[in-house]
Amino acid sequence: MFVRAFFISGIQMNHSDTLIERAATAAAGTYTSSGVSVLGAFTANDAAAIGGLAVAVLAFIVNWTYRHKAFKFEKQVAEARLKKLDEKE
Repeated sequence: MFVRAFFISGIQMNHSDTLIERAATAAAGTYTSSGVSVLGAFTANDAAAIGGLAVAVLAFIVNWTYRHKAFKFEKQVAEARLKKLDEKE
């Protein structure tokens, strides 16, 4: 395989090195343009729907967490009351 070497600002580079750099740059540009086109495809209604869904999921998680904590507390209170009643008898 014939590899050409050339100098860029005093640094010797092989032809294969520049091809790899060009391919990496092209891949980065492709991914960036893909991301921009996906974001550009969303309308205000899409953004509102996604935002509303995110808020609903977060509200469900917070509600479930605090209800679970409240249930555990109420269970401890009920067990303590039953224990007191058993001690009186």
